[in-house]
Amino acid sequence: MEGKVDQRAHIPRPRGAFFGRTAEVEKVRAALIKGEPWISVVGPPGVGKTRLLIEVSRDWIDTPPEEEPDVGPGYWFVDATDISSKAEFLAAVGERVGVRTSAEVGAGLVEALSGGGMLVLDNGEQLVSSCSETIQGWIESIDRLSVLIGTRIRTGVPSELVVEVSPLATGRDSDSFDLFVDRARRANPDFRLDGPSVPALEKLLVILDGLPLAVEHAAAQAHKVSIQETLAALEGEGGVAGSDSPRRALDRSIRTSWALLAPEDRKVLMALAVFRGGATAAAMAEVIGQIGDGDPSLVQGALQSLRDQSLVTSDVDSRTGATRYGMHLALRDFAEDRLREEELLEVTRRAHAVRFGNWLAARSKESRGAEESRALNEIAAEAANGFAALAYWREHVDENEAVAQVALLLQALLVDFRARPRAGLHTLFACGETWSDLLAGREGVLRDWASIENAVSRAAHTIGLMDAAAAHARTQLLLAEQLGEPEMLAEAHHALGVALLNSASDVAEAHLLACLDVDPVLDAYRHAVVHDLLARIGHLRGDLAMARKHVESSLECARESGSSLLLRRALLVAAEIHVVAGEFAQVHAILENLRAIPETHAFARLQVDGCQAVLAFLEEQSDRALGLWDSVAKGAIDEGWVAMEVWAEALGARVAAFLGDGTGALARLERVL
Repeated sequence: MEGKVDQRAHIPRPRGAFFGRTAEVEKVRAALIKGEPWISVVGPPGVGKTRLLIEVSRDWIDTPPEEEPDVGPGYWFVDATDISSKAEFLAAVGERVGVRTSAEVGAGLVEALSGGGMLVLDNGEQLVSSCSETIQGWIESIDRLSVLIGTRIRTGVPSELVVEVSPLATGRDSDSFDLFVDRARRANPDFRLDGPSVPALEKLLVILDGLPLAVEHAAAQAHKVSIQETLAALEGEGGVAGSDSPRRALDRSIRTSWALLAPEDRKVLMALAVFRGGATAAAMAEVIGQIGDGDPSLVQGALQSLRDQSLVTSDVDSRTGATRYGMHLALRDFAEDRLREEELLEVTRRAHAVRFGNWLAARSKESRGAEESRALNEIAAEAANGFAALAYWREHVDENEAVAQVALLLQALLVDFRARPRAGLHTLFACGETWSDLLAGREGVLRDWASIENAVSRAAHTIGLMDAAAAHARTQLLLAEQLGEPEMLAEAHHALGVALLNSASDVAEAHLLACLDVDPVLDAYRHAVVHDLLARIGHLRGDLAMARKHVESSLECARESGSSLLLRRALLVAAEIHVVAGEFAQVHAILENLRAIPETHAFARLQVDGCQAVLAFLEEQSDRALGLWDSVAKGAIDEGWVAMEVWAEALGARVAAFLGDGTGALARLERVL
């Protein structure tokens, strides 16, 4: 997979000019050239570890070393800030390297990393206890792989090379002085240093110990207060030049910024601390409205004020077009402490968890109709907040509300993984299995328990755990029979049909037909899905009459549901049936229909191109078919869909062999293997 993706796209976008750190950048670069397997960039909070990792990455990609480095060409940047378990770590790395997770996610990652390269793990101190052995195993088994980790603490692994990052030097000609002036001018283009301000700034930088994040916070206040006023506030906090650790300097700087905030800005900053993966202003307003500790209508203005003071970050989400706000980890810790002091942490976390359970559930319903593209993108953008909500409810396992919320969250997050590489499914599967065990025998939660079993079955099926998928679907069916609710029965029969599709098609067909028997409760969307599965069973059996019958029903229901995703699926099955029957004119017509459907995802375009490639080969347009397969394989690599890449490369090898290109065919087969 090496060299086939835009490596820069994975690097966080830096803000403002970079000052100093020449020696540290060179030390890390030299270590990479030598192929050092584990490089730890170690320093206190706010010292600039993340920015150093970004600059090293940009320098490495933009200016490759002249000599051949002893590290492979791959590059992957993973933000580990919100990772709290090994499963989440594997999922995050899997998503970045493009692994479509399987039952053996670890093996899949080793394969994906096998070409070697630089794996960058930012904010990785929480990985030390749970993931060190896994990472050490990778660097021992994979040639030319270097792990570059930003951390507050040394990891202590045998192969670790430590690059210490200290605060910037202080003084009139120092990097910290230049950093302050640059950031102050970004906050206020009219900022100027007058005579008395220069010695005040020198003293201020000494008190801040040259810590970059603390310097940036102080500089961001330049449009509101003078340097002398900021200095006086810090000295009032007990600052004595040179007497404090960097962490203490950062804490004092944050406290000084906090003291200058309006009450509404403080409330918004505290609430933002419970979000993960960022927050929209709308989500913030809803959470603040639920806890009743602030005016939701003032949230947007407060966020902009905080952004102007460098206390929060903002980025436009490419998936949704919405602005998302985040905060530095040290600031988040500070804001959480303020919530705890004011006895608001629990109520704010609960409001966040309830909001995202209900909100994600509503969006998952919208993903079954004409608004599916927008809904899927919005769910994907909030996946981290969904996982945070799951973590909150795990702490309240005895509450029946927790069961209901977990059922909503699991179902909604599974909708997201329908539309992108399934990197988080192992985490969802493990979470669902835990709740499945916890709920055995509990009264009053049958319906939500059944919904959780359905989610676990779907997750297991997608990651290839077919026995587990069938077992959980059977448990769901037993619960649905106890409830006597037709809708739950239909869902259970559907789940069993899916789980048994490839291993016992007759039994799968029986369950899918049983699902159709509860016709009154099935909407057009579910009808389309079930008929699509039955059409596939007919196609696999070679029963074209059965396949044609159900694909027509699937097309009719897909059109009624308004889902372009289902319509595309039904048309692709129809195209496969016509190919088998040798009805190429009909396949051409279907391809035209497919291209007319608005694309909700790059996967759809690649599916259509793949179908076009099959048709071109059958019509003896082998060169065109080979070009299409190469295009599909490249697109699959770029998006991280390994299964589609294998499909494209395997069929491309077949076409190459047909054309007499044995070398090309072997090269494709080697990539498949």
